[in-house]
Amino acid sequence: MTIETRTSGRASDAFAILVGAALPSLALGRAAFGVVVTLAMIFLLFWCPWREIVRILRDFARSSLGILVLIVFLVWLPNVLISDFPLRSFIAVFRSLLLVGMAALFCRSFEMNPRLMDTALRTFVIGAAASVIWALISILIWPELYWGLTLKGWHSDPLGTRLKSFSSLVVFIIPIVLLAGYRLGRRWLGTAGLISAGYLMLMWINYNRSAVAGLIASFAAIGLVIVLRSHSKKNALLVLGAILTSIIGVVVWLYLTRGALPAGDGTRDDWIFPVWLIDFQRQIIWSTTWNFAMQSPWFGLGANSINLMAGADRVIEGTHGLHVIPAHPHNWAIEVFAETGFFGFGALLITIIVLSVRIALQYRKTHASALLATIAIMAGYWVSGLFSFSYWSAWWQMSFMVSLAICFAVFRAGDGASVQR
Repeated sequence: MTIETRTSGRASDAFAILVGAALPSLALGRAAFGVVVTLAMIFLLFWCPWREIVRILRDFARSSLGILVLIVFLVWLPNVLISDFPLRSFIAVFRSLLLVGMAALFCRSFEMNPRLMDTALRTFVIGAAASVIWALISILIWPELYWGLTLKGWHSDPLGTRLKSFSSLVVFIIPIVLLAGYRLGRRWLGTAGLISAGYLMLMWINYNRSAVAGLIASFAAIGLVIVLRSHSKKNALLVLGAILTSIIGVVVWLYLTRGALPAGDGTRDDWIFPVWLIDFQRQIIWSTTWNFAMQSPWFGLGANSINLMAGADRVIEGTHGLHVIPAHPHNWAIEVFAETGFFGFGALLITIIVLSVRIALQYRKTHASALLATIAIMAGYWVSGLFSFSYWSAWWQMSFMVSLAICFAVFRAGDGASVQR
């Protein structure tokens, strides 16, 4: 079954191309990404009948996953009412719900139109290749290319960490580009391997430790689900050994590269974690966030507002003006707990666990490559988010949702199964 169209096929093709180009467009900045995703949604509205859109959203809301999402939304509402910044908190909470709905629409549209899904995957591979080549050339050879294309003048200033956020997308781009290569054929798979190597290089150049943690988590999650379906003890031990070796290797790398860091901010050195593993700034930010959370532990302080609390702008000693809570706590779990409380965090955690278990069980039954990519993305997103972006960051949430939509669409179109029900 395919969705009936009320316009020409150009709108549907444009929708597929824009979805495929969405994540790679982040190389040009978050504004470019927002424009691309917004245009994709507009073309979907032109192409897909309204009654079909309503039906897709209604069916998703009635599914077990949809019900869990709605429960999370309802449990989050009390923190909006008690927030010192209710409009800001409501926007953050409601936007999260809208992004889930957007992902459901993207997924279902591709599922019922496999041709469009392949168009999106081809665009994704081409866009991922172009963006990583451009990023590496801009960093290593020709910085003018970055400044000029992002409309910031034509000069040769080094990029510094300008593309560090983009390099964080390795946890999404590598699984999807490999999935696309596997689905589209051998030549595409070879290209996907080269693209993946390029993104690993980009991550390494930017010294993106949160992305490294996310990739290790992705690798470990894939290894564990493979072990669970393996009937060979030898293979299971090999996989577990590879996971353990990778974790030890990263820890040793961190110690060798960061072992000489100062032991603290000059006021203490008894940190919970060694500062070469987790810097003392993050540990201060996390402990301060926890102390704020205890002011309203059950329903939270208000979504996306903790950095505006009284005292959050106090400067950490030994830093160049870093606040005890900067724009966000750099840990989604502590952030969601502090801002939505025990009930809000618990509802979200249950949803994550239920979805993860269902994906793993579906993979054990089907061995679908799309589910393996989904597992990698889930692990990469939630683990890297323990050290990096705000949970409420629109571009980060949207990247995750678009990635899941693509993977679920490939799985459901290829296997006719459903993770939602």
